[in-house]
Amino acid sequence: MQGVAAKNDASYDLSRARASVTGQTTIAASTAATPMTPPPSEKSGLAKVIVILGLPALLLSAGAWYYWETILPVYRAPSEGAVFDVATGVWDWQSHEGFCKDNPHTVAFTPDRKVMVITSRRPWSDTAAADDRVAVYDISEHTASYIRGHLRDETRTTASGKDVVRDLVLTSADGYAWHRTDWVLGMQTGGIGRCPAGTDSLIAPVGEEHWPAP
Repeated sequence: MQGVAAKNDASYDLSRARASVTGQTTIAASTAATPMTPPPSEKSGLAKVIVILGLPALLLSAGAWYYWETILPVYRAPSEGAVFDVATGVWDWQSHEGFCKDNPHTVAFTPDRKVMVITSRRPWSDTAAADDRVAVYDISEHTASYIRGHLRDETRTTASGKDVVRDLVLTSADGYAWHRTDWVLGMQTGGIGRCPAGTDSLIAPVGEEHWPAP
């Protein structure tokens, strides 16, 4: 479903990105050469969205989450506040051969639930050749099923020229995927699964002094 500044698209995993309209239509995308976390690649031309004729315009709206949660199989936390508890933890892309052993990542939130911090075990290099392993998202909204955030220092834009905004979408109590608000409703990256207990001890915390400025 990016790290700090403009990241090289090839360093992200977009395995099995899919657009599911009624649970029957699936669009697969290739896996990036060197999958990394945090979330997903928007590799130009990689994800080709097929829109079924007659699809209601409402389903194409990023604001139609009510219908997504009702029609499509999206996991709901016990309450809107509990979505942060479910999303907190140590995760890895399910497509990784060394699942949770090579390069897992942590998802954490500030006490006020206004900021989401994703920390990778191993650093990645951005387009300025700077190494980093933390991505900071300012949260704009959430439900019991998703958390919407804007990456600080975002450089990628949508076709309309606006900054890319992403949703961390719960797929189960132990899974999530990423959705971009400019993607067709239901389209998301490959799955990310929760790691076994104890994996988090292998990831050193990254202090707020290293976060990008809001």
